[in-house]
Amino acid sequence: MTADLAVIGGGIIGAAVAALAKKAHPHLTVAILERHLIGTGASLYGGAVRVPIGTTPAHRELARRSEALFRALGAWAGPLPGRAASVFWVVPARREPEFADYWVGGACRPATSDETARLARAMPALTLAPDDLLLVDETAWCGNPGATASHLVGHLLRQPGFACHEGVHVVAIEDRAGGCDLVAADGQVFRSRHVVRATGPWLDLHGRRVPDSGLRTKKVAALHVDLAPAADDPVIVFVEEDAYLLPDPAGRRWILCISSPAWDVAPARSGLACDAEDRAIAARALRRHAPALLDRCRGERVFCDAYTATRLPAIGRDPQSARSVYALGGSGSGYRFAPAIAETAIGLFEGSLSTMAVS
Repeated sequence: MTADLAVIGGGIIGAAVAALAKKAHPHLTVAILERHLIGTGASLYGGAVRVPIGTTPAHRELARRSEALFRALGAWAGPLPGRAASVFWVVPARREPEFADYWVGGACRPATSDETARLARAMPALTLAPDDLLLVDETAWCGNPGATASHLVGHLLRQPGFACHEGVHVVAIEDRAGGCDLVAADGQVFRSRHVVRATGPWLDLHGRRVPDSGLRTKKVAALHVDLAPAADDPVIVFVEEDAYLLPDPAGRRWILCISSPAWDVAPARSGLACDAEDRAIAARALRRHAPALLDRCRGERVFCDAYTATRLPAIGRDPQSARSVYALGGSGSGYRFAPAIAETAIGLFEGSLSTMAVS
C-alpha cells in the first residue's frame, strides 16, 4: 500500500488532483483514499453549473483555467457528465456596470426577444420587475460534481499504477524519511511520497490545521420545486437574491439554490436540514420573481462547504511537512474551479513528481 502520490478525499477536487497528476505523468503511482464513497460529501448534493464568471481577477483566472482543463480532461477521460446550457441572469439595472466586469471573455449579453420567449416557455411562472434586466450566457455547462468525480476515477481505474480505496478514514499523517505514513482509523498504514489533502469541509482531520486561512464551514441549501423541466431548459439566476433555479430533468424538478446564513456547521448529513430561516430566504426570492412556485417547494437538499473570507480556495503546503499540501475552500465553487485548484496543488511539489515519474 504505497504510492508516489496519495490524495485524501474522493470528491471533485481530489478526483481532479489524481486525474491531472496521472494524465501528466502516466508512470506515477497514484492512490485516492476516501472515507466514504467516491463523489460523496460536498460533491454529492445535486447538480451544479459552470459559468465563466468571477467577482475578482483571481476568480476569473480560476474560471478561465478550469474550463481549459475540463476540456483537456474530457479529451483524456472521455466526455464528462453534463450538458451545455444557457444561463439567464436577472440583474437589477443599477448593477449592470458592476456585473459586466465579472465575465471571462465577455460571454454575457442582453437576451433577444426570441430568447426571452424561450425563457417564458421554460418557466411561465417567472416575473420581471420594471428595473430588471435579462442577460444571457450560452457558454455554461450543467453537470454534477459527484458524477464527474466518479467518471474521472472510473477512467483512472483503467490506468496502470492507480488505486482507489473507499471506506478509508485517514486520522493521522506521520512524516518519515522520504514521505508520509497515512494512518487509518482501523490501524492500516498507507505510505506515500507526497500527499494532497482535498477533504472539503472536513477541516480538522489528520491533526493538521491550515494556517491563517480563515476557513469556516457554511451550510449550503437548496429546495426542490415540484415542476418538471424539459431536457434543455436553462438555468435562471437571481443576482440580487444570490439564488438560482437549476433544472433537474432526471428528477422531474427544479432546484432552487439559496445562500443560507448558517456558519460553522458540522459536516454530517444527519445534523443538517433546511430550517425556517432558509425557507424564508427562498420565499423572498420567489415572491419577487416566481410567486407561483411558492406552493411547489416540497423537499430539500442540504450539506456544507468550506469557505474562505475572500472565497478564493486555500491551497498551500502543510507547515508540518514539505511533502503534504492542502487544497480546500471551494466556497461553493469547488466544481467550477476544481481543475485549477488541483493544478495549483500539484504545482506546489515543484517538479518532484516529474522526477519520480522519470525515475
